[in-house]
Amino acid sequence: MILAWSGILCMYITIVIFMIWHKYSKEKGKVNVILYDSIKKEEELSNTDIIFIVDGFWANQKALGTLGKYIIDIDDSETFIERIHNIDQNSNEKKPLSIILYTTGGSIFNSDMIVEILLSYETEVNIYIPGFAYSAGSMIALCADKLYMNKFSVMGPVDPQLSYCINDNGEEDGASAKCFMQLLEEKEEIGDEFYLKALESKNLHDDNIENLRKILQVKNRELTKNKKKKFIEEFASGKRPHHKPFLIEKVRQLGMPVETPVPEEINKLFSNYVQYKNFMTRLDSIYG
Repeated sequence: MILAWSGILCMYITIVIFMIWHKYSKEKGKVNVILYDSIKKEEELSNTDIIFIVDGFWANQKALGTLGKYIIDIDDSETFIERIHNIDQNSNEKKPLSIILYTTGGSIFNSDMIVEILLSYETEVNIYIPGFAYSAGSMIALCADKLYMNKFSVMGPVDPQLSYCINDNGEEDGASAKCFMQLLEEKEEIGDEFYLKALESKNLHDDNIENLRKILQVKNRELTKNKKKKFIEEFASGKRPHHKPFLIEKVRQLGMPVETPVPEEINKLFSNYVQYKNFMTRLDSIYG
C-alpha cells in the first residue's frame, strides 16, 4: 500500500513539474518571439543591422534562443565578433550598423575588442543611449559616427577600475587606476599586492588615454587639440568619481556632437527589451 501511494505521489510530482516547465517554456518562447519580430521589423524598415549591447541577465548566450544574434552581453566580445562577421559575410549590401547600449560597463579586454571593431567598421555606425551607458559602455558609445541620447540619458567616466581584497575573507572592493597610481607616489611603503596593482594601473591608465585619443581622432576629427585634451581630462583622467553622470548637455559642452532625442522607433525597441528583461527575470524567479 505504501509503495502504491509513493508511486502515485511520484507520478503527481512529475506531472506538476512537467506542467510548470511547459508553462515556463511557452511563456519564455512567447516573449522571445515578440522582441525578435519587433527587431526584425525595424531592421527591414530602416535598412540597418541592429545589435543590443547590454548587461547580461541570462545564464549563457544560448538561453536567448533566436535573440542571441541581437542581444549581446558587453563582456561577450566573442559573440559580438561572430555577429559582425555574419553581417559582413551574409549582407548583399553594406547597411548602417545600429547599436543600442544599455549597460553599467564591462571588462577592459572585451570593450577594447568591440571598440577596435567599430573603429574599423566600413559603414556608418549609429549608437543609441535610451537610458544609460556607463564606463566601458561610454567608451563604446564614443565610437559612433552618429550618437543619440535622450534628455535624461547618461554616460560616465571611462577610467579603468581595479579590484582589491579588503580582508582575509577574500572580500573585494574597487578603485580607479588613478587611485593606485597616487598610492604609489604618496606612500613610502606599500604591500606587494598594491605595488603590483599600481604598476598595472599605470599601464591600464596610459593605454586607456591612448585608446580614447584614437577614438577622438578617428570619429571626431573636427575637435580642436584643446577640446580633445579637455574631453580626455573629463572622461578618462580619473579626476571624476567613476559614477559621475554626464547628461547630454555636459557631453555637448565638451564638444561631442550628440543628436537628440533617440528616434521613437529605437525608444520603442528599447522599451520592448526592458519589458522582455523584466518579464524573463520574473519567470526565472518563479520557476527557477
